[in-house]
Amino acid sequence: MRHLLLSSLFLFISLQLSFAQCEAVNGLLRKGDRFLQQSDPNYQEAINAYTAAIIACPERAQEGQKRIANMVNGINNLRAQAVEAQVETTQALEQVEVAQTKTAVALAQANKLVDAFYFYSNRFALAYGDNRRYYFINKDGDPVEKLGQWERAEQFDRRGFAKVKKRNDNKEYLLDTFGNAYAVAYDLASLSPEITALDLEQQELVELPDSLGQQTQLAVLLLNNNKLSKLPEDFSNLQQLRTLVLYQNQLSGLPEGVGGLRNLSRLNLSANLLTSLPESFGQLKSLTTLDLHRNSISELPNSFGELEKLRKLILSFNPLESLPENFGQLKNLKSLDLISNSLRTLPEGITKLENLSELYLLGNVLSSLPESIGELKNLRELNLSANSLTSLPESIGRLENLSTLDLSYNSLESLPESIGQLKNLRDLHLYENSMTNLPESFEQLENLVMLDLSVNQLSSLPENIGQLKNLKELFIAQNSISQLPASTAQLTNLRLLILGKNPIEWLPTEVIQAQIIDYNVLTGLLEDCAKKQNWEFARHIRQNITDYPIRTDEYFNLSWWLLNCQDYEGAIWAGEAYVAGGGKEVGALSNLAMGYLYNGQEEKAMAIYQPNLGVEGGRDRTGREVFLQDLEVTNQLEVKDPEVVARVRAFLEDQ
Repeated sequence: MRHLLLSSLFLFISLQLSFAQCEAVNGLLRKGDRFLQQSDPNYQEAINAYTAAIIACPERAQEGQKRIANMVNGINNLRAQAVEAQVETTQALEQVEVAQTKTAVALAQANKLVDAFYFYSNRFALAYGDNRRYYFINKDGDPVEKLGQWERAEQFDRRGFAKVKKRNDNKEYLLDTFGNAYAVAYDLASLSPEITALDLEQQELVELPDSLGQQTQLAVLLLNNNKLSKLPEDFSNLQQLRTLVLYQNQLSGLPEGVGGLRNLSRLNLSANLLTSLPESFGQLKSLTTLDLHRNSISELPNSFGELEKLRKLILSFNPLESLPENFGQLKNLKSLDLISNSLRTLPEGITKLENLSELYLLGNVLSSLPESIGELKNLRELNLSANSLTSLPESIGRLENLSTLDLSYNSLESLPESIGQLKNLRDLHLYENSMTNLPESFEQLENLVMLDLSVNQLSSLPENIGQLKNLKELFIAQNSISQLPASTAQLTNLRLLILGKNPIEWLPTEVIQAQIIDYNVLTGLLEDCAKKQNWEFARHIRQNITDYPIRTDEYFNLSWWLLNCQDYEGAIWAGEAYVAGGGKEVGALSNLAMGYLYNGQEEKAMAIYQPNLGVEGGRDRTGREVFLQDLEVTNQLEVKDPEVVARVRAFLEDQ
């Protein structure tokens, strides 16, 4: 890949800098080199430095270009390693943990370069090439040919346009994501017949002049972030208009003539004061994207169903209580956002939206779904969070392409058996419902990656939960689960398990030894053991984690909670592991010393106490003060020889 990824920090820097600036190139190149030589390479800062060198001195651009090319080649190698690791995972199941870790590390490194840059709508980022031309790349690093090459360019803004300039052309242009370039003016006085885009963003406009309706050549009109309360009646004269952006104004209504904009494809009216739309709205036959979020629209006109080319519709944060019956006529709709309205039911017609792939209904008052919901065969994401659902129709199992299903914050007591038919489901959110059990078909969700069952009324998990081989995140906090099934140990991909606030009294040995429980869960379980005085469970946990890949600093808290669980051998194990790893925190040394002391090993305890009495213990305390305070906190613990503890305490108090 011979691309120069360009941070927005340098987009406005002129290429014509003085010779004196070339003298700084060596320093910039060395600076970039240092960022890459760090143990955790900082690609963002490295690219910033190399790009600054290129722009500061074009005569030496090749040096910076070569460095970035080498860096990108390195990223490609990491990607290749990731693929190789995935193959190893398949071929060597007995080494799955090592292979998967290798895969995750390689992919994380490979993605860092991409993540360092702004990608408009997760699609396009700006680049700068060997020929001193700006162009755009996709997330694979490949040029997007339809977006062309430019003498000057900026990133795509939130409205979907990038400012660009052609070589040997004094005019400025706005580039849309389809590759169309429009000659642009930024004030009314600069309008002329060849200007096809007018950008009047944030100019404190209270009204538009009547003369605007005479600019019939305009294809793009950007009027966002002004104070407009109405549009002129002759607005319909703008027959060539394709994009109209009016968000963040004070519009309380639209003229009937707005329906005359027959070529309008994109319309953004969000964050206004609209309470309704004119009946003529249905005449906008070319409309593909419509944003009406954050208005006060309580109902849609009957003509709304005539917007047959509409592909994306955003109606979130309005007081809509219902949708028109002809809503199902929007056959080309792919994305529908109805978040935070007041919908109590959905019309049967909504299930005729056969091309719908995204449906967001979060924050309504739905108590049920249409039985025909299963007809939305192309649905990939369905968000029904924060409604009043008590059950789901069996037909939900027919949503064969569904990848994400969010049912959190409802009143569901169970799921239909058909849920197991959602073979492509990856994320399932059931947080804060009233679930008491899961259906037997749950084991069929073989592609599930994330499952959130927190804050329900589950007393157990299915015995066959181990069949969810691809599960990586499992949240079961705040239920009534006392024990995990043994099959949990088969979840070898699991990277996050949240168990908090369950009455767990025991875990099968195979579950602990499978190393699917992370450090935070371990300390949480030990803390719970200490509160419940469940010493046997604490020792059981400790005896099965001696081979865990625990960081040095994490042994600190483990030693403390093992100490409070009266597992003194465990506290000594964790404390010694901390010291062996180079740890020197006085608090951790105190834990280890108490482990020795409470276990009757007075000499080993004194070997820690004596040389550390006067060292800095943090919070303006000496080591002696830390030792005495910790002994005071744990003075209720049962120890092997109380006289030994009393003798050492007296020694510390006398110092």
